[in-house]
Amino acid sequence: MTSINLTRDAWLEPLRSVQLSRRLVLKLVACAPVLASGAAHAASLSNSDLARLTRLVDVIVPKDETPSASELNVHTYLVTLGDQIDNYALLLREGSAWLEASSQKKFNKAFVTTTVSEADQVLRLAMRYPELHLPRVFAARIVQDVLKIYYALPVAWPDLGFDGPIQPAGFSDFESRP
Repeated sequence: MTSINLTRDAWLEPLRSVQLSRRLVLKLVACAPVLASGAAHAASLSNSDLARLTRLVDVIVPKDETPSASELNVHTYLVTLGDQIDNYALLLREGSAWLEASSQKKFNKAFVTTTVSEADQVLRLAMRYPELHLPRVFAARIVQDVLKIYYALPVAWPDLGFDGPIQPAGFSDFESRP
């Protein structure tokens, strides 16, 4: 039977044999901000933020003959952009907070419980702010990104009357040189 060492410093035992050089310590210190920013992005949106973002993308692209934006997971693409673009996750968090505060102020209810008309009014309010103010920057960027992501998905193409690329397999009628 194996005994388990439950002393207070038992977790340090495997580390005692590691030789740290000055160079390795400097590399670890240099990487610390990068590792910390990655962790911040991963935990950047709360469940409430994600719910508001889901509601917002459905206001921008509601369901009709084609699926709504949330049915195509456009909101998750936006969250992924938060991991790839500096300050995008911050924009999503701050914009989400603004949506909630504006909805509470105007309708006395949470943004996720607003009607389509009420949510649209909040979005239009954001677009009336002066340029470079958070609500306008947030709304303009999200509308632009939602539309780009949504219409990049082939399932949304019929809504545009677009059947797809003319030559999805390339130029098959020119297999050999003329």
